[in-house]
Amino acid sequence: MPNAKFLEEYQLYRKFDFPIKRDTKLLPISLNEFPKVNLNMYCPNCNNIRTFKFNYKYIHKKEKNLFIKNIDNHFQIKFDFSKTQRPSFPVLEENDIVNLNYICASCEDYYRFFAIKMGKGLKTIEKVGQFPAWDISIEKNLKKILKGYSEYYKKGKTCESQSYGIGAFAYYRRIIEDIIGELLELIPDLMNGEELEKYRVALEEVRKTNNTTNKIALVKDLLPPILKPEQFNPLKTIHDVLSTGIHGKTDEQCLEDAESIRTSLIFLVDAILSRKKGQQEYTESMKKILEKRRKKINKNEN
Repeated sequence: MPNAKFLEEYQLYRKFDFPIKRDTKLLPISLNEFPKVNLNMYCPNCNNIRTFKFNYKYIHKKEKNLFIKNIDNHFQIKFDFSKTQRPSFPVLEENDIVNLNYICASCEDYYRFFAIKMGKGLKTIEKVGQFPAWDISIEKNLKKILKGYSEYYKKGKTCESQSYGIGAFAYYRRIIEDIIGELLELIPDLMNGEELEKYRVALEEVRKTNNTTNKIALVKDLLPPILKPEQFNPLKTIHDVLSTGIHGKTDEQCLEDAESIRTSLIFLVDAILSRKKGQQEYTESMKKILEKRRKKINKNEN
């Protein structure tokens, strides 16, 4: 059944298992069995991440025998009133489109819509439409690093939004290959002592090679703890994905790899730049404090 992750993050046409457990296969699946899950998504009215509460759901079928009811003069809910189905609990069939509506719990004015198609044997579902569309904007910190590669990133996310995994993977790989050197040069700012010396030695070797996977291999095990939350190593993830390439892989497999690259890249950039900004702000703050103390001491001495 659809959950928050599926509705919030899954791309259009990407299959999602629909594991409704039933006592018997003879009973049909009804629209009423879709869960009422809340979402955490961006609301432009509130200009922040907000909880979106479930508002209503309805099923769109190909049959002509439909009853149409207006809700708040804004939306139309369609129910099948054929003799074989009860209008309050429409039965789901292959290729049916289930429409889900959500409203921001904060402003109660911004809506999100999802069109969910039932797959073969009702074993899978996929999003075939949503409003607003899947977000292809560039994260603020990432934009600073991408610079001229921003268009590649947007094209990669566009491919990802349509489940074109091979295309998305190709764009993200191109970005990694072109900016990895600059990204690796920023990591020493987060290190000190013995770990910094080891990284600097490896970085000298990095500068001697043009192969992306070799560059990452030289330093992936030398990351500071701040860049490895719960032992998750973003550089290792990128290295493993790039090492296997896309030869012989399906769109679905490449889609997962593309998502891994994008997620790891965003984390690395955010962690590096945010930490660096925090250090700079701390340094500037301490300079101001020490300067005030120095002036006070000089004033007292005079």
